[in-house]
Amino acid sequence: MDVYIPPTLILKRTMSTRNEDFVCLVRSQLSSKLFVIRGIYLHSMNSVQLNALTQLRKLVDQLEHPVLLRHFKIDQGIANKCFIHSEYCELGSLESELVQRHEDGEYVDELLIWEYIAQLVDITLFIVDRIGVESVDRHFFLYRFFKPSNIFLCENGCIKTGDYGFFNPPTQRTEIFRVRKWINYVAPEVFRGQASTLRSAIFSLGCVVYALCTCTDPHLFDIGETEIVPPRVSPSLVIPVQYSLALRTLMHDMLKVSPKDRITFNKIARHKLVEEARYRVRVKQLGHQQYSLPIINEPTKLESAVHYEMSTTEVNSVNVESQQQQQAESLPVLKHRIINPVITEKGVINPHGHQLYFLRTAGMPKKYVQKYKSTTNVLHYAASTRNLDLLERRLDFAGGFDDDGRTALMMICVEVGFMKGLKVLLEYEARKRCKNIYKYERVISMHPNALTIAATRGSLEFVKELYDMEGADKNPDGLTPLMCAAINGKLEVVKFLVVKQSRLRSPGNKTALMHAAEHGHTRCVETLCAWEIGLQDDNGMTALMLAAINGHLGCVRQLCNMEGNMRNKNNLLAVDLVNATRYQSIYRVLYDVEG
Repeated sequence: MDVYIPPTLILKRTMSTRNEDFVCLVRSQLSSKLFVIRGIYLHSMNSVQLNALTQLRKLVDQLEHPVLLRHFKIDQGIANKCFIHSEYCELGSLESELVQRHEDGEYVDELLIWEYIAQLVDITLFIVDRIGVESVDRHFFLYRFFKPSNIFLCENGCIKTGDYGFFNPPTQRTEIFRVRKWINYVAPEVFRGQASTLRSAIFSLGCVVYALCTCTDPHLFDIGETEIVPPRVSPSLVIPVQYSLALRTLMHDMLKVSPKDRITFNKIARHKLVEEARYRVRVKQLGHQQYSLPIINEPTKLESAVHYEMSTTEVNSVNVESQQQQQAESLPVLKHRIINPVITEKGVINPHGHQLYFLRTAGMPKKYVQKYKSTTNVLHYAASTRNLDLLERRLDFAGGFDDDGRTALMMICVEVGFMKGLKVLLEYEARKRCKNIYKYERVISMHPNALTIAATRGSLEFVKELYDMEGADKNPDGLTPLMCAAINGKLEVVKFLVVKQSRLRSPGNKTALMHAAEHGHTRCVETLCAWEIGLQDDNGMTALMLAAINGHLGCVRQLCNMEGNMRNKNNLLAVDLVNATRYQSIYRVLYDVEG
């Protein structure tokens, strides 16, 4: 169906479309603030669902929680549609973060998993306490069904959820081609046709815990060609060994196949590790940049002043202490003692040596700014996700380097191929060099710029865009962009750069033709012959000799008639240098010319 939004809004991106609804990223014409709008087609709803939607309009005003996405309004627009306006999280969903971590082979820290569990449990109990289980219609999956795509990351390291919609889970009667991967987050009894309950939400939460530990979806259902078979016994899912026994036990208690055997939300909320995680989450939500445990029971005592006027330092100290007391009053009371941590460069470590990441950046995506732990900034995250809007709004981070020593401009050239982002960053990050050694295919370049990286990877469009700004810069190792393209055999880039950078020399006086011949790129050799034929390096070696020594028959045939009978500093011909036993074909070709 066509996506329609109110005329007062500007469409930025369509996030998903279905027969029942669509989700778009929009902004108002009067401001630049982004938010999400979900359009629900009323004609696709039955009478029960329409009544539930009417009830939802009343419930949203009663729901306000730090873990809950803010919903600005729910109104009925034109064209028989209902629009739900909600908050937009720039860091994206937990699903995309887990996919990125799976590709990088990086697991989620266990303390962060406990914090996610605490937040999901707290918001569920909050909803139940505020409106009651019976008041939430069974067709709405709000806090009856959890999956990573409905959990969103925040900049303070916490999460938010609150995806309103109709829960139409796959059942035994569902066609197999309509089944999506989130079937693995559905409780078995719901798949068999029973109504979703808080017990079924516990099962979904257990699947989310497994996904957090392994960065992959649980495969609980046996999906065949003709039928789908749900699990008949409690699944014995295995998580990596670095996670504690307490987390494993909790996950298995959630994934019991029988609903009555599963652990309850109230029992999870009383778990000691969940209580500690709730405390840390509250600290993050209050804006602490690093973990501190203020003394609550002992009020601050001021010494009598010798002078009549108090110094500015003392006034600031009193203000800080009073602010800490106010924040401490809003923190949850722990039933047991937390070991006072020790702040170090590597994080927060308690006397038993267990690392605690209480920094304000914990939980952010890997490609996002991670102060104290990483040099990667927000522009690298925006570049890697092709988020042009975020890129344009955070240009104050331009010029920063990631852990590999690359700028966002280099990351765009290397990994994403984001031309619009490159044009935005060009005036801010041009002529900067990678801080580390860059390796790609056969090229090993020392501190290259973005042009060299683009040429190395064969990105012709980026080479053309970058050449005017960085074409005159020479790499510290002496390799030009033309040489890097010739080494990796990027023919189109070689054709573009040969007019501009031919006859330049790398250390040892090698030309781009010599590099191409040495690595056996016949087409590149053919292009470079017209510009660099007949040249020799410091040892008197020609491109023909390098091709013969390395056993590249095609290049030898291309060069033998043009560089045959040339001698190096030791007065040797190419035929004298080739291994006649190993490269018999090359030896015969050279012998016919130079023998």
